[in-house]
Amino acid sequence: MGPVIDAPHPWREDGARAKAAEVVDAQLAGIASIVRFRRGEFVCREGEPAVAMFSLASGAVSSWLHTPEQGQQVVGFQFANDLVGFARAGRYRTTVKAVTPLTAYRLPVEALERRLLRNPDLVFAIACKLSDDLYAAQDHAVLISRHRAVARLALFLQRLEARAGDERGGLREMFLPMSRTEIASYLNVSPEAVSRSFAELLRQGSIRVRERRYVMIMDHAALDALAVEPRAALEGEVGGGPPPGCDPDDAPCVL
Repeated sequence: MGPVIDAPHPWREDGARAKAAEVVDAQLAGIASIVRFRRGEFVCREGEPAVAMFSLASGAVSSWLHTPEQGQQVVGFQFANDLVGFARAGRYRTTVKAVTPLTAYRLPVEALERRLLRNPDLVFAIACKLSDDLYAAQDHAVLISRHRAVARLALFLQRLEARAGDERGGLREMFLPMSRTEIASYLNVSPEAVSRSFAELLRQGSIRVRERRYVMIMDHAALDALAVEPRAALEGEVGGGPPPGCDPDDAPCVL
């Protein structure tokens, strides 16, 4: 297991958001309790009563949504400083599962609501998090509009690099804690297509892989070209088999 992902705080993009984040940290400290989850444990489940939200301190999670067409589908990945456990009509909107060992702050909904009524800065900060959630949904819609699996993977890696890459030798290295199956579900392609797409990017020299889970983009222009590629006939994206020794529930099979 690699190190947990500690991504830049999404509220600290400008002075106003930085001030709001400081207020949030102080206001929520009094109602938060620390909870820990093992990899694979559920933080919350879609449809269950939403009794708490969770502010991620370290680690990463995947968010799942049940759809009539796809069944259980990954609709997002969240990292340190993200807020999960959003509700609709008093029930959790998605299922959230730890993809690494996870530490989070549990925020009881009733106590959080009382704080929101008294603190407009806290309302602003939560609204920022809601907008982040909306932007992530828009990103996902754009991603799955790409017809070729390799184009979807290219866009996914670009988004992940911007969100959770660590500076390394002038480039940003990403740790991919999620399984190949989870990436495939998020991209709405087969696990085999994920493996072939990683292999294609490696052959092109567009990415470099270290220890199977660490990925670095070497040629941003090449990934840009793939990510904006217009829709074309889907060819060779379904069927086939994974490279020898690949486990669908293991790390992405990129070698």
